[in-house]
Amino acid sequence: MRERIEKVYAKQGFDSIDKNDLRGRMRWWGLYTQREQGYDGSFTGDENIDLLEAEYFMMRVRCDGGALSAAALRTLGEISTEFARDTADISDRQNVQYHWIRIEDVPEIWRRLDQVGLHTTEACGDCPRVVLGSPLAGESLDEVLDPTWAIDEIVRRYIGLPEFADLPRKYKTAISGLQDVVHEVNDIAFIGVNHPEHGPAWTSGSVAACRPTRCLASGSVRGCLWKRCPRCGRR
Repeated sequence: MRERIEKVYAKQGFDSIDKNDLRGRMRWWGLYTQREQGYDGSFTGDENIDLLEAEYFMMRVRCDGGALSAAALRTLGEISTEFARDTADISDRQNVQYHWIRIEDVPEIWRRLDQVGLHTTEACGDCPRVVLGSPLAGESLDEVLDPTWAIDEIVRRYIGLPEFADLPRKYKTAISGLQDVVHEVNDIAFIGVNHPEHGPAWTSGSVAACRPTRCLASGSVRGCLWKRCPRCGRR
């Protein structure tokens, strides 16, 4: 998909993009179409999709762990100024999101991100999303354990791996040795704690073991079909 964007779509323009790529596969590279201006909330649904798609993209940049180097932050600012009309959003999941991105500019943006160790791979789509972490990891005196190495290893092993690139739904993770990350909204989270007997250790949990949008036991995408889930025991 990235090669097609760089070698075909970026050269031939927005109108050359295959609709299956535009409304599906490009999300796995952090790209969503931007809503056309001038249409209120009454314009919704597939019947209006051609009308509502502007020739610009929202691009999401992963910032796994939440910490950025000075060079990475400078590059993000330069991309905002040169390609995104001087704007950028910082999401509640530690991503940076741009709007007004032209398909012609995407290869150059990717090139600059690559140079500072940032990427948009699987920033959207049904795949392992950005791993939340504390930006003070490895620095704070209050930190129980430093998870930096684990976050880096998760990204290295699983992001971009075909076996995990098309999950039933997006999968969200958090790892922090501090109480400064919203662990409760993730599929699985690891928190550093001082165990009274064993000392510093990781404790983990999940509030999304049985998603209402998909029954894990039956595979149904219409919700849970069981009175009591055979996997998690919940009603």
